[in-house]
Amino acid sequence: MLAPLFAALLLPVPQDAAPGRWQPEGADLTSALGHENYHLHLEFKVEGEGVSAGVLLDGHWEVTLDSGEESPGAIAGYAPPLLEVEAVRDRWQSLDVSYWKDEDQQERVTVWLGDRLVQDRLLLDDRPESIRNAERRTNAEEGIPRFMAGAEQSAACNWGDDFTILSTFRTTGRGTIVSKCPPEGAWVANAKALFVRDGLLVYDIGWVGAVVGDVKVDDGEWHTAIVTNEGGGVNMWIDGEHVGDNDDFQAPDDDAFRVKIGAANANFALRYEGDIARVLFHDFAASEEDVARLFGGEPAESGPIFRWEAPKGEQPAESERGRIRLGSGDGRILFREVKVEALGATDHAGLIATLDEGSAARGREIYDGLCAACHGRDGKKTINPNARPFAIGTLENGSDPYSMWRTLTDGYKDMPVQDWLRPDQRYDVVHYLREEFLKDKNPSQHFEVNAAWLSTLPRGITRRPPKAIGAARDYGPALASQLGGEVGAALTVRLDPDATISYDLQLAESSGTWTGGFLDLENTQHHKQRGEGRATPAGEMLPGLGGWSWGHGGRLDYDRTRRWPRGPLPQEWLRHRGHYLNGDNIVLSYEIDGRGVLEHPSVDRSAGFPVISHRLLIEPGQTPLVLALAEKPAEAPVALMEVEPEVGPTGTLGWSLAVTGWDGTEDEVGPFAACAAVGGGILETDEAGRILLHIPASDEPMEYWLLRVGGRKKGILEGLELLVTNLVERPLPPSPAELVNGGPLRWAETLTTKGMLGDQTPYALDTIEVPFENPWNAWMRTSAIDFFDDGRAAVSTLGGDVWIVSGLDAGLGEVNWKRYAAGLFEPLGLAVIDGKVMVTCRDRITRLHDLNTDGEADFYETFYADTDVSTTFHAFNFDLQEGPKGDLFFVKSGQYTDSDMGGAVMRVTPEGAAFVYCTGFRTPNGMGMSPDGRPLVGDNQGNWIPASKVSLTKRRGFYGVFPAVNNGGPGKQTRTDFDQPAIWMPQSLDSSCGGQLWVEDERFGPLSGRYLHTSFGKGWMYGLAIEDDGVPQGAVWRLPFQFDAGIQRLRLAPHDGAVYTVGLSGWQGPGGGKDGCLERVRWTGADKPILKGARVVHDGVEFEFSGPVDPTLASNPARFTARRWNYQWASNYGSAHYSLIEPGMKGEDPVKIEAAKVAGSIVHVRLEDVRVVNQLVVTYDLGQELKGEVFFTVNRIPPQTLPR
Repeated sequence: MLAPLFAALLLPVPQDAAPGRWQPEGADLTSALGHENYHLHLEFKVEGEGVSAGVLLDGHWEVTLDSGEESPGAIAGYAPPLLEVEAVRDRWQSLDVSYWKDEDQQERVTVWLGDRLVQDRLLLDDRPESIRNAERRTNAEEGIPRFMAGAEQSAACNWGDDFTILSTFRTTGRGTIVSKCPPEGAWVANAKALFVRDGLLVYDIGWVGAVVGDVKVDDGEWHTAIVTNEGGGVNMWIDGEHVGDNDDFQAPDDDAFRVKIGAANANFALRYEGDIARVLFHDFAASEEDVARLFGGEPAESGPIFRWEAPKGEQPAESERGRIRLGSGDGRILFREVKVEALGATDHAGLIATLDEGSAARGREIYDGLCAACHGRDGKKTINPNARPFAIGTLENGSDPYSMWRTLTDGYKDMPVQDWLRPDQRYDVVHYLREEFLKDKNPSQHFEVNAAWLSTLPRGITRRPPKAIGAARDYGPALASQLGGEVGAALTVRLDPDATISYDLQLAESSGTWTGGFLDLENTQHHKQRGEGRATPAGEMLPGLGGWSWGHGGRLDYDRTRRWPRGPLPQEWLRHRGHYLNGDNIVLSYEIDGRGVLEHPSVDRSAGFPVISHRLLIEPGQTPLVLALAEKPAEAPVALMEVEPEVGPTGTLGWSLAVTGWDGTEDEVGPFAACAAVGGGILETDEAGRILLHIPASDEPMEYWLLRVGGRKKGILEGLELLVTNLVERPLPPSPAELVNGGPLRWAETLTTKGMLGDQTPYALDTIEVPFENPWNAWMRTSAIDFFDDGRAAVSTLGGDVWIVSGLDAGLGEVNWKRYAAGLFEPLGLAVIDGKVMVTCRDRITRLHDLNTDGEADFYETFYADTDVSTTFHAFNFDLQEGPKGDLFFVKSGQYTDSDMGGAVMRVTPEGAAFVYCTGFRTPNGMGMSPDGRPLVGDNQGNWIPASKVSLTKRRGFYGVFPAVNNGGPGKQTRTDFDQPAIWMPQSLDSSCGGQLWVEDERFGPLSGRYLHTSFGKGWMYGLAIEDDGVPQGAVWRLPFQFDAGIQRLRLAPHDGAVYTVGLSGWQGPGGGKDGCLERVRWTGADKPILKGARVVHDGVEFEFSGPVDPTLASNPARFTARRWNYQWASNYGSAHYSLIEPGMKGEDPVKIEAAKVAGSIVHVRLEDVRVVNQLVVTYDLGQELKGEVFFTVNRIPPQTLPR
């Protein structure tokens, strides 16, 4: 039988058509295995007339190859082809079929006949439209079934007597499979439903109870369930396994109940999410033998009295699922070159074919914000001399759209990987370049796209994803961020799911209160890898409530020029202590004019509208304070009303009320704000339209309960008056002081992952799984790490979390992740000091305290409030290093900010005072600390930075970048020199620096007592050697590891002597990098020589290996090469390579190797000469794995007698 079949496939048989991969079925051939999300390519030839056959997908959907009734390319009986294609006979032609499930788990197909697109992303769903719409609509009304039986048929199915129900279904969600309940309205007593909840099958009788299975069924696979009732004894089986029972579980039916498929009632069990193949109802209780027969596919002794089956497209047909059948038409259709491959993620042909003016506009926006910084805006003059001028240059890596897309995706030479952009965004950029620069200005590089070329591109699933607001994330009760372009240090508090208040922490003022949501974070780094947008309010502002602000010196109109331009008020006026968390409650702690304040904001909805509540505790002090509760709404007249204060009877609370924006006389009410003080305090208004509270000096603590509303309806004011009248009989709510000792766990679940041990020697790279999927949808873009003394790690994420990671033992078999803190402002540095986690945020250094020792931070202390917080995207604060005297060091971004102190290394004393240590950095994403306590800083190529570099800094040093306040371009030059780095690195070696680490632990093997350097751009680690004889200089070489993301930070672990790294992907990073990573580099103890050091000597360079090397190879000069070049320090973005021999000429100079000498593990390489130069590169090949290249910077020529 096989012989004629494979003859029809033509010999030699393709691999995919070999026995074991395909199997005969009559005259046809069927794939032995099922496939998911695949692309089928084949060539076929129809011999003769009257053939009717095609390619059958999933046992249901047939792609017509030849038929007397339908055109080739039709989906038989379902959809004609997009183009009428005549049947071709006796000639080979190609067929390409892409078949997949989309994000909604709907089957789709794209079909090409030759280079003609005949089906394009066709939805395959032949169920009735009403069912499809109800199932796919997110907010479809609950209670609407896929099918509802009539009254007579429903009455015959008596669920109050003996019965057997059989159902076959699949789901990854929840909902009702079958029910008998009221035809509409609410769930009632004795109604019955079989449904999936929390992954388990449930049979429920209204107001009686439920039988719950103990096997998960929400795995997306087909399951068959049987439920029987015999005399009130209920049993439940799933796939032949008994999973639940109840010996006394029965209730009579109501005559009005109907049998429903896919729904129950509007308020119960929910609409079904998934597929239901069939539901059978028998009017007897099946025995265990009957149940076994039913699961075996045999009929029961008597048939069902009710049968419902889904349309064919929803049937399980497990034997056909994922299989492909090549219909030969009784051997008259021949096949060859049959290939089945997994579909890629991107539908390249579909994306390119749909590019239009909107694509070009989107691409231009990305280009102007990202690419123009190197490539320039006119396509002719580049900023970075190594960048391509698109209007006049040659695209070396290919000029067709797909090749250009690959360049963005994979990088090319000095062009870094840009795969943080979505695939469609990369094509938008490509389309803009083609339309703006290539089509008319550089036509030799403009590739003409046609259908034949499109048909050759890799097949994939996704084109342009639908616009989607990022999935909700749990940030805790409050999130620190910018707020628009005005507030650099905001703390936004979610009062309840609808009401939000935001504070400007630099002024202790409210930036506004709104209803309707929290923050719009769609275009920020909380939802996009390169989210350059700012957080903005997501709702409607309540009028006048942005006026919450404190006065100073007894005046609200104080001299604001005393404030730092982008920083806080002077500390004698305001000191922000931090905030406490207690469950969903937050308490702000700060000092106003030296008096401490605790403030607990909340919302009261008992009046039917949001009333913003503030409980204040004012510490004793002799300084009177003034607080503005509200301001006149901008569009309202200066109209004020003060309601006469009421003093309550003994044992009750008095109250005071004031209104701004409305005086109570006009019937037409405009926007107004009203405030009340309950239990103490008299509210007043001033001429500016503000509502005020004066707080007197006191030797005792003072407490206030303040209520605020904003609105446009008279009823809101009346409701507030009624509320405070009722409140006077209540006791005061809890004092803020009762909420500052810790509260219940917010993120109780501990997540468990494991690690994968590397097998490299002598150093291995171990990878620890990061819990990217977590109950809080926290984006695990790991940004910094440090260790407690007991070996637990603290890991921060860019989105504002800190996690405590334990179980970092030798085997990494069970690694536990506990969420410790959330809501921080883009933390990019972390240190554990005296057992406390300290985090560098964009607006401050925060020290975290676990007050009740339950494993979560309860007090977020402001250790240092940054005095210059930019609102621009690039204005990060990087890293956190501890000096030998307890000082902390971090470094500020110097370009693309509006910061006066941009590019500065900041030193913060143990008391929280800050000083500028040195300046001149651009985007210094990473620091280290030398053994003698000097900060190392890694910086990245850009304006005034010719190449990436690592500097060993000194106090008052200047490292080359001039600040550019309020200007994205280069800063203005103010001097002609700068302090040279210890090492320069070309883009090919490190396109974006990470942090450095001095390793001092014998357990780390031969690289102990050395520096390590990391790359955010490449996801690499390097050996780094620095010598400092007044002028630092060094060498750097790559270690043989590829990390899962761009490395941010690295730390030496106290418990095992290994080096742990964290990193993320986004602006740069390795191609295909993960969102975050936690990885470990450990010494295995293997006796295998590696390069452990390198330095410049008076006549050449020396390499130090961890063990003896082959003296024959190492003494052969032919085993080494050398070249060198300089960079140009200028305002340009980066620098070309310039000859040392011919200054001003672009290029690299070869350097002759004159001799090589070996002394044990030291190899001395003598060069023809040694000169001061920015970059000297020496390669070596000493056999086996001892080969590589070392990059040196020569800032001085050592004397001949320099000791090692």
